Amino acid sequence: MGLFDGMFGSKLESLDETSDSARAISGAAAFAEFVGKANDRIEVVAGDGALYAFVGKPPKAFGLVWFTDEGRLDVRSAMERGLMSREGAARLVGELGPLYEASSAAPRYEYRLDGHKVIVADSADLHSAIARAVEDAMQ
Repeated sequence: MGLFDGMFGSKLESLDETSDSARAISGAAAFAEFVGKANDRIEVVAGDGALYAFVGKPPKAFGLVWFTDEGRLDVRSAMERGLMSREGAARLVGELGPLYEASSAAPRYEYRLDGHKVIVADSADLHSAIARAVEDAMQ
Protein backbone atom coordinates (compact mmCIF):
# COMPACT_ATOMS: atom_id res chain seq x y z
CA MET A 1 0.00 0.00 0.00
CA GLY A 2 1.71 3.11 -1.18
CA LEU A 3 1.30 6.79 -0.49
CA PHE A 4 -0.31 7.48 -3.86
CA ASP A 5 -2.72 4.52 -3.99
CA GLY A 6 -5.62 6.81 -3.21
CA MET A 7 -4.75 9.05 -6.18
CA PHE A 8 -3.66 6.50 -8.74
CA GLY A 9 -5.40 3.36 -7.57
CA SER A 10 -4.11 0.22 -6.00
CA LYS A 11 -1.27 -1.76 -7.52
CA LEU A 12 -2.93 -5.00 -6.47
CA GLU A 13 -4.78 -7.24 -8.87
CA SER A 14 -8.45 -7.87 -8.21
CA LEU A 15 -9.33 -11.10 -6.48
CA ASP A 16 -10.94 -13.65 -8.80
CA GLU A 17 -14.64 -13.58 -7.93
CA THR A 18 -14.85 -17.36 -8.37
CA SER A 19 -11.98 -18.12 -5.98
CA ASP A 20 -12.50 -19.93 -2.68
CA SER A 21 -11.43 -16.76 -0.83
CA ALA A 22 -13.98 -14.60 -2.64
CA ARG A 23 -16.76 -17.09 -1.95
CA ALA A 24 -15.83 -17.28 1.74
CA ILE A 25 -15.69 -13.51 2.08
CA SER A 26 -18.91 -12.81 0.21
CA GLY A 27 -20.73 -15.45 2.28
CA ALA A 28 -19.77 -13.91 5.62
CA ALA A 29 -22.50 -11.40 6.50
CA ALA A 30 -20.88 -10.43 9.81
CA PHE A 31 -17.64 -9.62 8.00
CA ALA A 32 -19.45 -7.50 5.38
CA GLU A 33 -21.16 -5.56 8.17
CA PHE A 34 -17.82 -5.04 9.93
CA VAL A 35 -16.15 -3.81 6.74
CA GLY A 36 -18.98 -1.35 6.17
CA LYS A 37 -18.41 0.23 9.58
CA ALA A 38 -14.59 0.10 9.70
CA ASN A 39 -12.51 3.21 9.17
CA ASP A 40 -9.17 1.48 8.86
CA ARG A 41 -7.24 -0.73 6.49
CA ILE A 42 -8.46 -4.35 6.51
CA GLU A 43 -6.48 -7.31 5.27
CA VAL A 44 -8.36 -10.60 5.41
CA VAL A 45 -7.15 -14.18 5.30
CA ALA A 46 -9.95 -16.53 4.29
CA GLY A 47 -10.03 -20.27 4.75
CA ASP A 48 -11.97 -23.20 6.07
CA GLY A 49 -14.01 -22.34 9.13
CA ALA A 50 -12.95 -18.72 9.69
CA LEU A 51 -11.98 -15.38 8.25
CA TYR A 52 -9.13 -13.59 10.02
CA ALA A 53 -8.94 -9.83 9.51
CA PHE A 54 -5.89 -7.74 10.31
CA VAL A 55 -7.17 -4.24 11.05
CA GLY A 56 -4.67 -1.40 10.86
CA LYS A 57 -1.09 -1.63 9.71
CA PRO A 58 0.45 -5.01 10.40
CA PRO A 59 2.96 -6.12 11.49
CA LYS A 60 3.36 -3.20 13.92
CA ALA A 61 0.09 -1.39 14.68
CA PHE A 62 -2.89 -3.67 14.16
CA GLY A 63 -5.60 -5.76 15.71
CA LEU A 64 -7.07 -9.12 14.75
CA VAL A 65 -10.78 -9.80 14.33
CA TRP A 66 -12.02 -13.23 13.36
CA PHE A 67 -15.34 -14.38 11.98
CA THR A 68 -16.77 -17.88 12.28
CA ASP A 69 -20.23 -19.39 12.02
CA GLU A 70 -20.71 -18.36 15.66
CA GLY A 71 -20.04 -14.69 14.89
CA ARG A 72 -17.31 -12.13 15.40
CA LEU A 73 -14.53 -12.23 17.99
CA ASP A 74 -11.42 -10.29 18.79
CA VAL A 75 -8.92 -10.60 21.62
CA ARG A 76 -10.84 -8.32 23.95
CA SER A 77 -14.25 -9.92 23.37
CA ALA A 78 -12.73 -13.41 23.70
CA MET A 79 -11.32 -12.42 27.08
CA GLU A 80 -14.61 -10.82 28.17
CA ARG A 81 -16.47 -14.03 27.30
CA GLY A 82 -13.98 -16.10 29.26
CA LEU A 83 -12.72 -17.84 26.12
CA MET A 84 -9.18 -16.52 26.42
CA SER A 85 -6.99 -15.75 29.41
CA ARG A 86 -4.83 -12.65 29.70
CA GLU A 87 -1.77 -14.85 29.20
CA GLY A 88 -3.28 -16.45 26.10
CA ALA A 89 -4.11 -13.01 24.71
CA ALA A 90 -0.58 -11.77 25.31
CA ARG A 91 0.84 -14.87 23.65
CA LEU A 92 -1.45 -14.44 20.62
CA VAL A 93 -0.64 -10.76 20.22
CA GLY A 94 3.07 -11.58 20.38
CA GLU A 95 2.77 -14.26 17.68
CA LEU A 96 0.69 -12.36 15.14
CA GLY A 97 3.31 -9.84 13.96
CA PRO A 98 5.91 -12.51 13.15
CA LEU A 99 3.25 -14.69 11.48
CA TYR A 100 2.25 -11.77 9.29
CA GLU A 101 5.86 -10.94 8.41
CA ALA A 102 6.54 -14.58 7.51
CA SER A 103 3.72 -14.37 4.94
CA SER A 104 5.07 -11.29 3.19
CA ALA A 105 5.67 -13.24 -0.03
CA ALA A 106 2.08 -14.54 -0.18
CA PRO A 107 0.02 -13.02 -2.98
CA ARG A 108 -2.23 -10.13 -2.02
CA TYR A 109 -5.32 -9.05 -3.94
CA GLU A 110 -7.86 -6.27 -3.80
CA TYR A 111 -11.48 -7.16 -3.19
CA ARG A 112 -14.49 -4.86 -3.20
CA LEU A 113 -17.20 -5.67 -0.69
CA ASP A 114 -20.25 -3.44 -0.87
CA GLY A 115 -18.11 -0.59 -2.20
CA HIS A 116 -15.37 -0.99 0.42
CA LYS A 117 -11.88 -2.15 -0.48
CA VAL A 118 -10.23 -4.93 1.49
CA ILE A 119 -6.92 -6.60 0.88
CA VAL A 120 -6.95 -10.39 0.66
CA ALA A 121 -3.87 -12.37 1.62
CA ASP A 122 -4.20 -15.60 -0.33
CA SER A 123 -2.26 -17.94 1.91
CA ALA A 124 -3.46 -21.26 3.28
CA ASP A 125 -0.27 -21.41 5.37
CA LEU A 126 -0.99 -18.04 7.01
CA HIS A 127 -4.62 -19.04 7.64
CA SER A 128 -3.51 -22.30 9.29
CA ALA A 129 -0.89 -20.54 11.39
CA ILE A 130 -3.36 -17.92 12.63
CA ALA A 131 -5.98 -20.60 13.35
CA ARG A 132 -3.45 -22.56 15.43
CA ALA A 133 -2.33 -19.43 17.30
CA VAL A 134 -5.93 -18.43 18.10
CA GLU A 135 -6.82 -21.97 19.15
CA ASP A 136 -3.74 -22.19 21.39
CA ALA A 137 -4.56 -18.82 22.95
CA MET A 138 -8.09 -19.97 23.76
CA GLN A 139 -6.97 -23.01 25.77
